[in-house]
Amino acid sequence: MKGIGAIPKNNTTIEERPHIGGITYRIHLHGTLIVHIEVRARRAGEFYPKATATLWSGGYRTSTTKCRINQCLDAFAIPARVIQDKGVWFLWMGGNQVEFKEGIKVEHELNYDSEAFVIPPSMRRLYDFIDLNDG
Repeated sequence: MKGIGAIPKNNTTIEERPHIGGITYRIHLHGTLIVHIEVRARRAGEFYPKATATLWSGGYRTSTTKCRINQCLDAFAIPARVIQDKGVWFLWMGGNQVEFKEGIKVEHELNYDSEAFVIPPSMRRLYDFIDLNDG
């Protein structure tokens, strides 16, 4: 995983909001919200989180918007892509594609054993108390 730092900063702002049970990221391009990612534990007592990404174009169906959305998905190791065919946007995930709609949601479970899960700096103190290698 490239990590949240790999998302280009050109005309992009990233808000990080820790909360009980997880963290929320809001990514804006040119001031327009394009990605909202919520990372939470699947259920109480489990530390393998689920990432839910909500995607918007903000009405700007441009190659830059599509690229930035895909960079955000990559940063969180969410195996999905926004693609375009004959001017129509689609969300591709797991071999399936559906037409892209404003506010479309993608869910993906992250795994501590892979590079897909990176504890954000704001939450490291919480996770310092958890032994992730304890069976």
